Amino acid sequence: MGIGISVYPLLSSKEDNLNYIKKAYDLGYSRIFTSMLEVDSEKEKALEQIECYREIMNYSKNLGMRVFIDINPQVLKNIGVDPTDLKFFLDLGVTGIRLDGIFNGIHEMMMTYNEYNLDIEINGSLNTSYANNIVDFGCKKEKLVVCHNFYPEEYTGLSLEFFNSCMDRHKALGLKTAAFVNGTKGGKMGPWPTNDGLPTLEKHRYKDIIAQADELFALGVDDVIIGNAFATNEELEALANLDKDIIKLKFKALKELTEVEKSFFNRILNDRHESSEQIVRYSMGRVE
Repeated sequence: MGIGISVYPLLSSKEDNLNYIKKAYDLGYSRIFTSMLEVDSEKEKALEQIECYREIMNYSKNLGMRVFIDINPQVLKNIGVDPTDLKFFLDLGVTGIRLDGIFNGIHEMMMTYNEYNLDIEINGSLNTSYANNIVDFGCKKEKLVVCHNFYPEEYTGLSLEFFNSCMDRHKALGLKTAAFVNGTKGGKMGPWPTNDGLPTLEKHRYKDIIAQADELFALGVDDVIIGNAFATNEELEALANLDKDIIKLKFKALKELTEVEKSFFNRILNDRHESSEQIVRYSMGRVE
């Protein structure tokens, strides 16, 4: 399991991005998400903008971080890159390409065999046979990874039910998955003018970042990424210190607690196997 951050080179200074990346790396973050969907449609200007990415991406890769960049067929066309030749992205400094648009399944399969050992990441927020087709066509499965979308407008995020249906499909295929949490205390920088936060799940939009990450890891997500920039130091440190195998619960007492009730604070408790949706049932609670 890993944690990651997002950077947007065209929306902030190189210095701010490099400092943010180094801070995250020092805390144990292992991956970077960025997007090329904002690159200008005019080729000359687009190529100039791409240089903003190059130094930041190579810096991250040289630290040993996994670097994924969001692209689609139109972006490749705008910058004159042949989608069958991925050397451009190797030189750019990324370790993986996130396909925002869908090609045809066969093309994605072929991309997993690229000679530059780049990971090919597909949209995980689809409960269709898209991923199945890529696998069935015979992809190099260890190079195919899945990442959910984030949703910048309120009420547009995924429901828990739909998210789980997507996760069931991709886990059944044996694919690694990632999803986004929303930094609610930091900046609201993202790829789109509208930004009510950048979570994958709508229910997470205004929750504490640890509550968001706890639930995603519990649901089987392999990597959790902070979607917006820049997360605060407090948020970065909290996520870095998260024990991914233990769900932490916060609560407000509605009445004065007894000493016996207080004795359950700051302890690891196991839920009974026949648990309900409303109550965490600690097996030894009655005895104690």
